[in-house]
Amino acid sequence: MSPKMLLRIIIIAQWLMIFITVTAVFMTDQYLPTELKTYLATQDEMPLTATDWVFLITFGLSVISSIGMFFFWRLARDIYLVSSVSLILLVPHLGPTVESGIVTMFDGLDMLLCGVVISLAYFSEIKNEFNSSHN
Repeated sequence: MSPKMLLRIIIIAQWLMIFITVTAVFMTDQYLPTELKTYLATQDEMPLTATDWVFLITFGLSVISSIGMFFFWRLARDIYLVSSVSLILLVPHLGPTVESGIVTMFDGLDMLLCGVVISLAYFSEIKNEFNSSHN
């Protein structure tokens, strides 16, 4: 398998993992204890904060840049790296979170795939694909 194909497969796996994670959030909330469900309901009624907006915009940039990575767009690699690191750094500022163990597992797998994508994009021969003009 070519390195380009490998990177594309891992990016698709990451998109799938994000979809599974979001789906798991909605499917497993019903199994949380009543107190945690009440807390989540209260949080859902709160308006979005500036940090929430920054997180959502950064997440959007991460998704868009992953599409760019799939097609080896020149700036996608750098935007992906910055947005991914920014998302990690923003999480503590979002406040307390409540999620099931399975959601945490899928989120961890997504982070693992993110690390693999960054590693391949910066530390393998694929890095040259982002500098070529034939993409």
